[in-house]
Amino acid sequence: MKVYTNDNLPTAGGLTILASPEGAAEANGSSGAPKGKRGEEYYGERAQQLRSRLEIHKLQIEVLQQELSEIQIQYYSSVTQALQHKYSQQDINGLRAAIDAKLQQVDTDQSLLSDLEDQLRREGGDPQWLAAAGSAAAPTSKLNVSGTPKGGEDDWRQRFSAARAALDRVREEGQLAEDELHLLQSRQARDWGTPAAEFAGPKIAEKQEEMESKRAAAEQAREELDNLEKEFRQSGAPEEWSKPSSAEPDASASPHDSSH
Repeated sequence: MKVYTNDNLPTAGGLTILASPEGAAEANGSSGAPKGKRGEEYYGERAQQLRSRLEIHKLQIEVLQQELSEIQIQYYSSVTQALQHKYSQQDINGLRAAIDAKLQQVDTDQSLLSDLEDQLRREGGDPQWLAAAGSAAAPTSKLNVSGTPKGGEDDWRQRFSAARAALDRVREEGQLAEDELHLLQSRQARDWGTPAAEFAGPKIAEKQEEMESKRAAAEQAREELDNLEKEFRQSGAPEEWSKPSSAEPDASASPHDSSH
């Protein structure tokens, strides 16, 4: 598996608008996760979610790196051009910070996958269960909890984990769409007054529509998580059953803190 670093990130090349992969990372079964051995469905779907999150983060890094390259060209080549497009050293520093944050997330994603493999070996599972997860481009968004006793600890933990993963997934997809939009706008500003800038108009409108769609999906996922929390409180189950493990992403946080 390729590890993205500041040394091997792409620094040029056209933007490829890809369908945002679904799925998101969840807890790896360590602290706070359901106890006991798990089966093929659990490991396959969990691996899918982790690989999907890793793929989204890699795409975000590529887009942010391209955006940084575009701004640096305009900022360092001409002060007049930089002022015209309102670019500053702060914009460059913000993008660098965002890239660094995504590199750390890629490292975390890879560590979670490694932890999942270790857990599978400890529990005596078949390594093919992870391979059967297939491509990260079209993973399932929810854990299959069939066979888990309704209302028990494993049931609640898996339902919360799936709901938080769904929210995290659409937020990451929305962030990717926003990053791609920024890159398209940067290129349009650079090419202003040329046919290339006019050609970018429809692409920008399409990407803005996609971003709004992802925001709406995130609001729906947030509402579903809120409803699950209400159901949980009404059940009287122990509060600890609703808590994420330390390794599980925080669904209340923004996909990345740096703005650009």
